[in-house]
Amino acid sequence: YTDRYAEVPFDGMMPKMDITLYAGYLKSGQNGEYVFRDGEATLVAYHRVEHELTVLYLPETVDGYPVTGIAAEAFWGEGIETLYLPASLTHVDPMAFAGMPELKCIEVRPGSRHFTAKQGALYTADGKTLVCYPAGRGTVYSMPVGLENIGAYAFADTKLKAVHLSEGLKQIGEHAFDGTGLTQVTLPHSLTRIGAYAFSRCR
Repeated sequence: YTDRYAEVPFDGMMPKMDITLYAGYLKSGQNGEYVFRDGEATLVAYHRVEHELTVLYLPETVDGYPVTGIAAEAFWGEGIETLYLPASLTHVDPMAFAGMPELKCIEVRPGSRHFTAKQGALYTADGKTLVCYPAGRGTVYSMPVGLENIGAYAFADTKLKAVHLSEGLKQIGEHAFDGTGLTQVTLPHSLTRIGAYAFSRCR
């Protein structure tokens, strides 16, 4: 792998620069597939056993290893509406919740030092970065006090039609509003960076 969380496979092509490769091993268990490395587990694919299940509690540990990461598209097409994340989680891929059109609410179990949930959306623990606004949530979003960054893909392919951004917002990540229903947005003067394709495919 080319990243320390063993989420990005090495394709065998050596770039014209020094590169550090990492090793991990894949194992299935507890309705999902996990990559284990350095005593930690990263969820790479979740599979529902009961198709009527709409509420999911992601485990704190798998085979004795803390679940610390979620890879891109880990829940693709699984129909989960409410997702409870473990306090052990330390990193989430920007596209971790892609392909979840029914997802309405994300919650974080008590004790997390890295993430928190506010009104069903996922933020970093300090409240400064919005990580994910669930695709199945409401059509209007009002920025909370203290928010400074909207993460990459945070609103991508959601039902969002209106957003209220306040002074204090500094950055909007890549593809942040990609595929939403926004037709207009007023940007605050405090904004210093807009990532590539931040407003792509708005309709």
